Amino acid sequence: MNGLAKRFVRHCRGVELLDLVQDGNEALVHAEKDVRDLIVLQEQAVVSIHAFPDGDEDCTLEDTIVDPLSLADSDEDLRDLLADALVMLPDRERIVINLRYGFEDGQARTQKEVAYLLGVSAARVAQLDRRAQMRLRKLLCAA
Repeated sequence: MNGLAKRFVRHCRGVELLDLVQDGNEALVHAEKDVRDLIVLQEQAVVSIHAFPDGDEDCTLEDTIVDPLSLADSDEDLRDLLADALVMLPDRERIVINLRYGFEDGQARTQKEVAYLLGVSAARVAQLDRRAQMRLRKLLCAA
């Protein structure tokens, strides 16, 4: 807790403000900075990553974030292992994974973008993505 908040957990009286001014300019500058910081914090909106943007309940904010990590710098063995596992997926799931994470063209897409390309809902893409990831885990753990 900053100095001003410790000192004035309640409304301060004029005498206390006068004491601040008389303590020296430095105390007043710190008090003013503390108040400004509190105002900035109060004005900032906090949004959950699990919120539904634009009221669209098919997709959360998390679903719209593109994963910046790719396999571009990864080990060739891992790349080959993943490629072998991907061919074992059903076509629809393989397409979703390749589009979503950019394995074919290096361009990762959001679930909404994949949904638009495939002509399905974002919820369906999320379902296919989860199912494909579960299958890939099983395939890769068995390898």
